[in-house]
Amino acid sequence: MSVFRDLELEEDMAFGAIDPKVAGGVFGDLSTYLKKPIERIAKEYWHYRKTEDVKAQEVVAKAKDASTVTEYYQQTWHYLYELSYWEACRNKQAWLSVLARACRKHRLRSILDYGGGVGGVSLYLARRGFKPGHLDIPGKTSAYATWRFQRHGFEIPVFDALQGPPRQLFDAVVAWDVLEHVFDLGETIAGISRVLPKGGWMISMSTFAEEHDHQFHIHLAKHAPYQD
Repeated sequence: MSVFRDLELEEDMAFGAIDPKVAGGVFGDLSTYLKKPIERIAKEYWHYRKTEDVKAQEVVAKAKDASTVTEYYQQTWHYLYELSYWEACRNKQAWLSVLARACRKHRLRSILDYGGGVGGVSLYLARRGFKPGHLDIPGKTSAYATWRFQRHGFEIPVFDALQGPPRQLFDAVVAWDVLEHVFDLGETIAGISRVLPKGGWMISMSTFAEEHDHQFHIHLAKHAPYQD
């Protein structure tokens, strides 16, 4: 049986090819949650992304206040498909494998996924015996992540980013492709530092570049100077 592929998304977002062993489960979750076949979800995603979401992302990129950014992430649903597809790709799975090996090597057992999206990082770590936590802005994406944790039988704590950092410590914080999306970068870094003990790890990668193609519209323009 052939596995669904979205070649346009793979090229546009530089995701690379999907991992068939992972894709079935990831796409199955999304189809069950939305009660639609993955092909229809993809079609609706592209229609939304190429029409009304273009303007919405441009507004966020030039946001003058945090509420504009927060409102977008609370209401948008396109990340359910986009982040699920990324989770199903070989390069994301390879990165998750490296993350797990590094955490095991350095005895990092509790890991907070900061801006955890659809919950793929937390699920991957939980299945390998780690104790993850999931933090994100409450909304459609966070609700889906919570549903996935319950569906797969994991009691992963979900934290509301609007309430500030959790009142507990984690051995490590993962913030992958997150910092370029937050309005107050300094406040975010300070919050992350408060949940890390002395010697704790912050594992992060961000693309702060401001570009004219659609992929980077959602990256806040004011953070462009941080790109090396």
